[in-house]
Amino acid sequence: GEVINSANVAADPPSGPPEIFTDTVTVPPTQLPSIVMEKSAEYPQPELLLGDTITYTFTVTNDGNVTLDNIVVTDGLPNLSPINCPALPNGELAVNAVMVCTATYVIDQDDVDNGEVINSAGVSADPPSGPPEIFTDTVTVPPTQLPSIVMEKSAEYPQPELLLGDTITYTFTITNDGNVTLDNIIV
Repeated sequence: GEVINSANVAADPPSGPPEIFTDTVTVPPTQLPSIVMEKSAEYPQPELLLGDTITYTFTVTNDGNVTLDNIVVTDGLPNLSPINCPALPNGELAVNAVMVCTATYVIDQDDVDNGEVINSAGVSADPPSGPPEIFTDTVTVPPTQLPSIVMEKSAEYPQPELLLGDTITYTFTITNDGNVTLDNIIV
């Protein structure tokens, strides 16, 4: 945060000890700490279905002009695997350096029913002075919704003859053979 520079001047007078003078100047370079993160998702294409895995990548870049330390990537998505980040030299992220972290997530039924997995992550880092630098990014992944319902109707009645006044019992067997939860079922 500063450049301290001292200089001396010495001169010999016609007689006596040398004259010496020292002066110091301090120049404060401007510190511009900054960190950015790009979050991306890789998943099976073209359909993302129940039980499939999303691999999230967190690309963290020190785009400021000072070294940052205590780099912490956080993600609040329930059931996300631990975030795996490489060890940094001296725990610091140098200017223009990049750190790539990963985590995985398995699609559950709620994700399919919602039609999307919205996931936000954050990164924080400490500059040499001042408050922490914080950045967030969000990525949305659309699980494939394949709604489908089938019904099998059957009839039970007296055998072998159905006569006037006999009763037929109809059975409606309804199956959700899609991949999303269905409601408001009306027969």
